[in-house]
Amino acid sequence: MPKKKTTSAKKLRKSAAAPGNGSNATVKELVEAAEHAMQSQNAHQAIAFYNAALDVTTPDMADMDATFVLEKRAEAKVSISDPDGARDDFAQALHMVREQQPSNNNNNGPDPSQLERMASLLLYMGQSSGGNDALLAYVEGISMLKSSLEIRQQDSNSFALDETRKQVAAACCSAAEVYLTDLCDEGNAEQECDSFVQQALSYVDQDGSPIIDALQTAASLLFSQCKGLEAVKYMQQCYAKIQTPCEALSKLVDMYIDPESSGKEPTDNVALELTQVEAAQSLPGFEFRCQSAKLLLEGCDCLSQDKPDGYETTAQQCAVAAIHILGSLMAENDEVIEIWFLAGDAYVFLKQPAVAQQYYQQTVQMFEQVQQSLEEELETCDDEQQEEELQLQVDEVTCQLEDVRRKLQETSEGAESMEE
Repeated sequence: MPKKKTTSAKKLRKSAAAPGNGSNATVKELVEAAEHAMQSQNAHQAIAFYNAALDVTTPDMADMDATFVLEKRAEAKVSISDPDGARDDFAQALHMVREQQPSNNNNNGPDPSQLERMASLLLYMGQSSGGNDALLAYVEGISMLKSSLEIRQQDSNSFALDETRKQVAAACCSAAEVYLTDLCDEGNAEQECDSFVQQALSYVDQDGSPIIDALQTAASLLFSQCKGLEAVKYMQQCYAKIQTPCEALSKLVDMYIDPESSGKEPTDNVALELTQVEAAQSLPGFEFRCQSAKLLLEGCDCLSQDKPDGYETTAQQCAVAAIHILGSLMAENDEVIEIWFLAGDAYVFLKQPAVAQQYYQQTVQMFEQVQQSLEEELETCDDEQQEEELQLQVDEVTCQLEDVRRKLQETSEGAESMEE
């Protein structure tokens, strides 16, 4: 019951604040309390529990518990925008795992699971770093994953082999992204990025096609090279891998569009879609799908400008795909402003200004609420540094709000002209 959890949390909070009071709280209890704090979006309290858990770890299980707790504490630090602290924790956990690395009983070589765990920590370190530091972490992680892949290819566990292939491809994509962002001004950035992308594309899925992460990263590279038509082809392949669950989820929020008619399709019986919704559990993460929608809309823009043969049909397909992906995101969380804004953009490409107008209106309302909240917080703020940060946020939201209002005005005029 929630009441019991609260009481337990209070007791553990007291023991964490006074470690010398002879508390019998175990590592498991402290970790559970930390997880409860994270679920309540109290990362600072969670970090205090993780600190206490590290203090009470016994020598017999120090390595096992400490590495796990360090990883969890690092994740909590990421959530409060403390990448340096998170990176230190991941590095400490990595050091412990290296020291306890067992041998593979089959051939006395490295254990693939341990290699993958170390690679995972390196990838986390890369995500909390930037520039060359991130690249070095990714490169070492890729090397470990490739070693694990070689070992797993000798086993009969096809599931583990497939998962490792995906991990290698995803890690190569992460390295490529560094050259698309932090290291984009390096002289060899384009060549290095392309090299990592080609490596990622070489790892195929069970259907024989490249892994979805590789397809999307390849599209990002091609867009950056002003090769929009080639990028669109990769994004179409990317969407094909997630089309069924995205369509199913988009029907749940009334955002399904029949590709033949390009009009909203009413959902008469949601229950019929539940079997497909189960497939949504295998969908890529929220941010990945959001980026997929953005790239599909960027493809619409490129097609509209270049106007190759049959561009209208392809642009329409990209817009419909973007809407279905956005629908899957809306079904998961309808409080993300960017999703509403992108949906408005997608319906503009479909030449449905009246529908786009509805999404832009909701976007404006959500931005206005954020703006009001920030301004109220700014009025009562008495910390100079925090006041500057809040003012920057207010200015940013105001700028975004003006952009959406401009698009809303344009779609209103477009809807009126279509009615005439």
